[in-house]
Amino acid sequence: PPCAAGRGGGSAPSGAGRTDIPTHGHARPSRRGAGSSAPAAPAQLRGAAPASSSAAAAAAAQKAAGRARPGRAARPPRPPAPCPAEGGCRPPPPPAGPPPLLLLRLLLLAAPLQPGRGLNLCTSGSATSCEECLLIHPKCAWCSKEEFGSTKSITSRCDFLQNLIANGCAGAIENPSSSISVVENVPLSSKGSDQTHLDVTQITPQKVALNLRPVRCSVTSGTTQGSRLLGCKAFRAMSHEHVSFGMEMLLLHVVGQADFLDLFWFALRTYPSDRTSFRVQVRQVEDYPVDLYYLMDLSLSMNDDLDNIRNLGTKLAEEMRKLTSNFRLGFGSFVDKNISPFSYTAPRYQNNPCIGYKLFPSCVPSFGFRHLLSLTDKVDRFNEEVQKQKVSRNRDAPEGGFDAILQAAVCKEKIGWRKEASHLLVFTTDDVPHIALDGKLGGLVQPHDGQCHLNEANEYSASSQLDYPSLALLGEKLAENNIHLIFAVTKSHYVLYKNFTALIPGTTVEILHKDSKNIIELIVKAYNSIRSKVELTVWDSPEDIGLTFTATCQDGLSYPGLRKCGDLKIGDTVSFEVAVEARSCPAEDTSHIFTIKPAGFRDTLEVAVTYNCLCGCTGRATPASGKCSGNGTYACGLCECDAGYLGARCECEEGASGDMHHAMCREAEGKPLCSGRGECSCNQCLCHESEFGNIYGPFCECDDFSCARYKGVLCSGHGECHCGECKCHAGYIGDNCNCSTETDSCVSSDGQMCSGRGTCVCGKCQCTEPGAFGETCEKCPTCPGVCSTKRDCIECKLFNSGRLADNQTCQKHCKDEIITTVDVLETDDPNAILCAYPVNNCVMKFTYSELASGKSNLTVLKEPACSSAPSAVTIVLAVIGSVVLIGIILLGLWKLLVTIHDRREFDRFQSERSRARYEMASNPLYRKPISTHNVEFTFNKLNKSYNGTVD
Repeated sequence: PPCAAGRGGGSAPSGAGRTDIPTHGHARPSRRGAGSSAPAAPAQLRGAAPASSSAAAAAAAQKAAGRARPGRAARPPRPPAPCPAEGGCRPPPPPAGPPPLLLLRLLLLAAPLQPGRGLNLCTSGSATSCEECLLIHPKCAWCSKEEFGSTKSITSRCDFLQNLIANGCAGAIENPSSSISVVENVPLSSKGSDQTHLDVTQITPQKVALNLRPVRCSVTSGTTQGSRLLGCKAFRAMSHEHVSFGMEMLLLHVVGQADFLDLFWFALRTYPSDRTSFRVQVRQVEDYPVDLYYLMDLSLSMNDDLDNIRNLGTKLAEEMRKLTSNFRLGFGSFVDKNISPFSYTAPRYQNNPCIGYKLFPSCVPSFGFRHLLSLTDKVDRFNEEVQKQKVSRNRDAPEGGFDAILQAAVCKEKIGWRKEASHLLVFTTDDVPHIALDGKLGGLVQPHDGQCHLNEANEYSASSQLDYPSLALLGEKLAENNIHLIFAVTKSHYVLYKNFTALIPGTTVEILHKDSKNIIELIVKAYNSIRSKVELTVWDSPEDIGLTFTATCQDGLSYPGLRKCGDLKIGDTVSFEVAVEARSCPAEDTSHIFTIKPAGFRDTLEVAVTYNCLCGCTGRATPASGKCSGNGTYACGLCECDAGYLGARCECEEGASGDMHHAMCREAEGKPLCSGRGECSCNQCLCHESEFGNIYGPFCECDDFSCARYKGVLCSGHGECHCGECKCHAGYIGDNCNCSTETDSCVSSDGQMCSGRGTCVCGKCQCTEPGAFGETCEKCPTCPGVCSTKRDCIECKLFNSGRLADNQTCQKHCKDEIITTVDVLETDDPNAILCAYPVNNCVMKFTYSELASGKSNLTVLKEPACSSAPSAVTIVLAVIGSVVLIGIILLGLWKLLVTIHDRREFDRFQSERSRARYEMASNPLYRKPISTHNVEFTFNKLNKSYNGTVD
């Protein structure tokens, strides 16, 4: 088969000059005539600013439609490229260059497109059939009346109901709506254990049938060469991003290619669909039966825990019977896969893996999972089985607990799960678990199949063949069997298992003491936590069905987008409003069934969905109708021409004459038929109607709404739009007529142009003086001469003097000055400028600053600062006092110097006197003639020692 063209924004196949519209998943060329189409989408966004209203914004999207031709919607289709012999059809390669997200992603507008206001959603959808019209918006209807609209222009048969009636189509309108019927609605039960499981009802209703009118996600895309309508999936593929329902925007999108940039625009419209709502009620009934399966880690580190739970059954049954009169208990254990490297596999460890381990020399061989006791109300048997158990030993720290959880969930018959009971699976361990892909370490490459593999000895037989299960598989099997999983783990691993609860619905986690002494309190707490909340889950929901939940919990408040309630008590009833919408039409006679169920409940709500996609007039189609000149099928007010014919009534024949008809509708060879904004009907263009204005011209090439805008206003409100160009009124110039040639608004109060601090451009001052601002640059705290300017306002307002003393002149020039008088002027404000000027031998001071409001703040002294003449007596006394003071200081200094000199002289005298000692003792010059010296020595003479003195 040929490859399908798939480049975003490229042309689509067309017939009779019409853009193709994807219908029910495939494209079909349209051969309908006049009255069958709505305006084509514009092809280029050039220089349009975001608009402030829906109409203005949509018109901005059609900018420059005259100067830049609006699309290739009417161009004949290119022949599809044949598939290569090898490999088959492949999607076109992505454009070269950076991805679209990195080049440009500009949000132009987010104004809601509401019926009856701004853009008409129905007529802008370019629907070519009744079925396509109904997909655009839940309020869109189709007129099947034969004579409808004007003969000079195309009136869309797809419009809002009130518009069709106003245009004379009453009695021939197709406008189906969605409907709902409750098939089964058994009231909620109040208690559980005194009834059979068939009588206990915890959710109502139980069966609902919906007949939905779909509304598609409408995406219009275009380039400088063409435009077309896409589905949401095509838009997601082209834009490389997720499209969220409920958004309405225009997205400017630039895609880099090898030689040029091709400008795309996308008008994404996901309109409010025809939602159908119903209410679901859920109740946790009192005294509901409980099945509890206790799954215990029997690795060596859990030896002390095993000792503490040997009488667990009796105590647990006593506590649980306070919550339910129908309680059953089961028991199973696990260690890990008995293969390397998870366990000891050497021959010497086969019977006792604890050989050589001094702290615990004897234990049983390792095993994956062992089912020991089916669910029973005889708790003594639970105690007996626990007392028989012995721990084992594995090699690595993680355990094989997930294998055990899956087997306990899917082996329903052997475990003994009852349909009419709440299912609790208590998982106790003191270490982390092995998860999917860990089995590859032991050579296990086969994923877990999710089936029961318990042999006759109730042991997990596929432990050495299958990998560990994944979290997704665990969650699926637990939900399928309505099992609440309770992780009872030590504190060191609480965070890990808490993260698991976010990935496995209906799971809780509690902290287990190292010796498991708190296991009973833990189970009771977890059970109460499970029973205190209700959360809805959805199973097998079709891709084209959208669901929205609104929870009404015990406080009576509504929580949109929430599907769960907490803090409930046994017997409380909560309700959820479920809104369902269909986003597309599947194949004819298609129906879907999906299920809504509370997590962990066996009760379900079955929802059957059928689709209301066909119009009644389609079933009354007339082949070879005389209304279509015998050359087409008449249906829903339109002619669908046979091959080789075209025109509103299929009155024109294709071929040579058809090419001639087309040539007459083209402005030039290679250009779109009727500029892509009309229908070519036998040599003549019939221009589309537009809610934005008129489309006109022999080739529909002109309009009065595609000119440049300023602040969302066409031609700034100062001109007329003619064929894509603004014709400005007198006094205005520019592409969008936003530039005024008047200069009166630039003249300041002093008569200068922009106060002499700027230039007048388009009727507005552009200040060039640093620090100047204001409409006429009149404000400039840092400019020279600002103090003299403000002085005039102070004099005229406070003292009624100065050159502005005239009251009217003062009020005109000083209207923005706020003057405040003070006794003491504060000058420490860094933003204020201190000014002063002389007044009658005094000085008037004031500070000047600009306020955020644009006014000037002037703070002025109440009275000028004046100086008085000094007193003569004061001057004489001051001089005399100064002379006396200086004299005293000089005398003091003289006395100080004399005292210092006298002391130095006296010290010198005393020193000389001490050296004159010869007067009181012997003459120091006299010396004795004889001196005596003593020398001590020792010498040997004839071996005798002598000591003596030599003189």
